[in-house]
Amino acid sequence: MANRRFEMYLYRQVLTRMRLGESDRAIARSGLMDREKASALREVAGREGWLEASSVMPDDATLAQVLDVPSSRPQSASSVLPYQDKVTAWWRQGIRGTVIHQALVDTYGYAGSYSSVRRFLQNQEMVAVHPRKNTPGARSTVNEHLPPDARAFLMRDPQWCLKKAQTIGPACHTLIKTLFRDRVLDNLRAAQGIIGLSERYGVRRLEAACDRAIAFDNPRYRSVKNILEKGLDQCKHETQTSTDPHTLAAAYTGKGRFCRDATTLFS
Repeated sequence: MANRRFEMYLYRQVLTRMRLGESDRAIARSGLMDREKASALREVAGREGWLEASSVMPDDATLAQVLDVPSSRPQSASSVLPYQDKVTAWWRQGIRGTVIHQALVDTYGYAGSYSSVRRFLQNQEMVAVHPRKNTPGARSTVNEHLPPDARAFLMRDPQWCLKKAQTIGPACHTLIKTLFRDRVLDNLRAAQGIIGLSERYGVRRLEAACDRAIAFDNPRYRSVKNILEKGLDQCKHETQTSTDPHTLAAAYTGKGRFCRDATTLFS
């Protein structure tokens, strides 16, 4: 049915251009309709009086009848029909479609997709209005209609990650800030993944893993995950940043096995 409505919309667009005096060649160049089809439509429109600026634009039913547009094939029965009373009641209570779909899965073992529930609800009334995009191929949607994982990604923005990391510990907070120093959006998923590791390994181990990753100058999601998987967060690590010569190896302080001092060397 949606395809038929779209086809009727194209016919009205072409009729509007014809009323403005555009030629069949110009219409074909715009991509709405080829010249042969536009010529046939112009002939029918002239006979029906649709090209007069003062005439009323025909509706879908009139266009389909005059142009002999075949109706769309019958749609299969919705998988939501066995639960339509319960779904309609939930919808009237203001419950969102994603919550309704999850309730059907948990309560009745519903095997259909969320798209089936959304199409069923669209037949009840208008669900949402999507803003029109000007860029070809751009997508427009409402956040409430996204799957749970996609909505969670949008809700867990960089500020949420920084606040959550601060509750885990200073090392985790420092590591997340390091990720966000450059290419914030590219590293957002990694920051979310690091914070999510606390659910599996706990806050204490994650803080130790972040501290170890920072000490070895490798503040990345993969390094933190490897540290936790191998249990390296429970091992002590020492980082030597001092330049005191007394802390250097014996080979560099004149106490090597084959080294001699100046007195014995020139004696």
